[in-house]
Amino acid sequence: LQQTVFMGRPFTCTPDTLIPRAETELLVRTVLDHAASLDAESLTIVDVGTGSGNIAVSLALALPHSRVFALDISPEAVACARDHVQQYQLAERVTVLCGDLFEPIKGRGLENQVDVVVCNPPYIPTGSLSKMSAEIVEHEPLVALDAGPYGINIFRRLVQDAVTFLRPDGLLAFEFGAGQEVLVQRLLQKNGRYEQMDAVEDHTGVPRVLLARTAARTAPTAV
Repeated sequence: LQQTVFMGRPFTCTPDTLIPRAETELLVRTVLDHAASLDAESLTIVDVGTGSGNIAVSLALALPHSRVFALDISPEAVACARDHVQQYQLAERVTVLCGDLFEPIKGRGLENQVDVVVCNPPYIPTGSLSKMSAEIVEHEPLVALDAGPYGINIFRRLVQDAVTFLRPDGLLAFEFGAGQEVLVQRLLQKNGRYEQMDAVEDHTGVPRVLLARTAARTAPTAV
């Protein structure tokens, strides 16, 4: 077990979860900035691929009027996230569920109801895993790192499936790897259901977080 600090709070990482990184704090801060701009009495947030639950817990603590669904395909990661939800006494507002991407929240009445979908997905191309430092590859689960030959497998599904759950003018926010900005923007453009795409740069000036809004629902035209 390894202790790490994320958004100023301690989290325990197991070999089954990604170790929270400083880059991911940028993702959380970006979502918090967006939430501050909304005049909403309540917020529904879905954290896809929650891992240790660090994003879900951090958002729930910063947004007391939020309800968070934290999802992960790994039962071990889900157990770790649930431990953190208990540790921070958030069981009433954070629900941790196990399954592939959005599967766990299907049929829960969340279609077109979610304000924010946030995700720190696996985005390292398969071929790059062998080049990564042994520390990362040996101590972190490959399912949380490997994203297929171009590093965008999970993005493709995330972009496609998020629109089912996001409300009109809802926000999709996710982290991506260095050099993947054009790829992920093309995926969003090709989908056709997103507008207002923005890339947020980290402290070194490298784009690392993508924000996209779903199209606002337009009034039906009179026939």
